[in-house]
Amino acid sequence: KPSRKILREMAEATLLLSTSKFEGFPNVVLEALSCGTPVVSTLSTDVIREFALKGGLIEVPVGDYKAVAAATINILENDELQREMSQHALETAASYSWLDVKYFWDEIIQAALKSKGVRFFAK
Repeated sequence: KPSRKILREMAEATLLLSTSKFEGFPNVVLEALSCGTPVVSTLSTDVIREFALKGGLIEVPVGDYKAVAAATINILENDELQREMSQHALETAASYSWLDVKYFWDEIIQAALKSKGVRFFAK
């Protein structure tokens, strides 16, 4: 659970950059969207594509830092785009319930369990 200070800072941020090569479920991206913070993110998981299609997020290819820079500059220099993305970010985040997030994590855990060399130990 993010602290109130982190949420306040995220809500005051102009945008969030997420340049991961891989994400299971991009929690920090969903947290930013739920604060109305526009996001520029690499396409590190299919969920990023879903977020981008709903709005509030610009997706860029993994490793394409020129695209990251261009998208960032576009948002920073365009107040109207920032406002639109902020509104869409809130709408996108509101469209995800805890059950949606749990479903994605369940898929990730099942894939990990099927992977060679991945072990989960329970007490």
